[in-house]
Formats: sequence, C-alpha cells, structure tokens
Amino acid sequence: MTAGDLACLRGARIDDPVCGPFFRVSAMFLEPHGFVPVDGPAREFAERCWTSLLSAMAHTVGLHRPGSPVGSALAEAGYSEQRFVRLLRASDKALHDEMMTASRYLAVKAIPFDWADLVRLMLSDSFAHAETVRRQIARSYYRVVEQSNNQ
Repeated sequence: MTAGDLACLRGARIDDPVCGPFFRVSAMFLEPHGFVPVDGPAREFAERCWTSLLSAMAHTVGLHRPGSPVGSALAEAGYSEQRFVRLLRASDKALHDEMMTASRYLAVKAIPFDWADLVRLMLSDSFAHAETVRRQIARSYYRVVEQSNNQ
C-alpha cells in the first residue's frame, strides 16, 4: 500500500466510504473470504464496519500482534477506565468514534495489539453476541488493571 492509500484510509468516513483503497482491499481480501455479504443491508453494514476498521488500522500500521488482547493493551497503555467503558457501551457511529480514539491512543503509545478483538467488536454491533465480545474485551482490560493495582 502506498502512503497515499494509507492517507485515504486514515481519512475514510463510515458515512462516505468513497475511498479507492477501501474498495481495492474489499475486492482483494474481504469479499473473497466472505467478510462482506453479496448485497443488501448486511453488505452496507459490513462496509461501514470495515471502512471504520481499515481507517483505524491505517493509523496503527505495524502494531498488529496476534494473541495480544486489545483490552490488555489499552490497560497497559494507561487508557482511562471512563474511556474504556465508553468504548464498550458505544454502538454505530459512536462505536466508530470510540474505536478510532482507542486505536489512535495505542498508536501514539506504540502499544501492539491483536486487531481481531476490535474486528469482532465492530462486526458484532447490534447483534446478540455483542455482549459476549464486550465482556471478553473487558476481562482482559480489568485483569491487567487489577494486576497493576496489586503490585
């Protein structure tokens, strides 16, 4: 990906995803692997989620570390509990905004994390399993917070 592609992705908005690099990534990786439905409202929902995710990922290039929970990374980085709770309670546009804030915070602190957690959080929004995803992220955050408090 070029610097221009990354800049376009960083500026992508969920309400206006007209960004060539987004659609190239979608056509090359997301659609062939079934991450974007063929059509209808489900496709629009998935495209909004992936626009948000790819935008945030463009801010954290080089910080993906499989197996490193995002909740743990946020706690280690000193992300405030108030902001963390806002992230977990948010949905739709607010979830996009909170995820962007959290990912930029981790980028500034250069704390690596597993993007799979935020992918699951975004894609589960408004679905029955969203609570399970949110609880998993919360457990990893508070586990690190409690370990820090007990030292």
